[in-house]
Amino acid sequence: MDEYDVVVVGAGPGGSTAAKFAAEKARVLLVDKHRETGSPKRCGEGLTLDAFRDLDIPLNKRFINKEIYDSIVYAPGGGEIEIRYDKPAGYIIERKIFDKFLAAEASHNGAKVLADAHATLSIEGGYISGVRILHQGEERDIKSRIIIAADGVEFQTGRHQYNHTPPGHGLML
Repeated sequence: MDEYDVVVVGAGPGGSTAAKFAAEKARVLLVDKHRETGSPKRCGEGLTLDAFRDLDIPLNKRFINKEIYDSIVYAPGGGEIEIRYDKPAGYIIERKIFDKFLAAEASHNGAKVLADAHATLSIEGGYISGVRILHQGEERDIKSRIIIAADGVEFQTGRHQYNHTPPGHGLML
């Protein structure tokens, strides 16, 4: 049985970034159900300059498509507000390339990255004890004190009944 300090389920921007920073201090496994990181794309491509700075993401022309100079916010009632900036406020990114870059950053920091692997919570005695992974037709139990469910809108990781996590363990959604 494998054991990690942190298991991150979902190698999108949130999961890969969490794995990158966690791997600086812990043994981390980053799991994604897709064969190819960044595919299929699930949501938006806009990031603010603050996101790049705060998350220590380099401005890389490989995944930056356009600079953002204005935006329009549409209200549910039909109103809209247009915002214009004197300098770029962010970037439109190419998600497929960006997601692969972030997963590679997590790997460079020491996280083990496992693609084409479906993860569900492992429950022992009513407590979350880790995850069960189905990878290449084989099931593996992974023990972990912390599980980060970063599997986005499809959110499958936490759809299980459990009482609570034992002291010193955690599930982050």
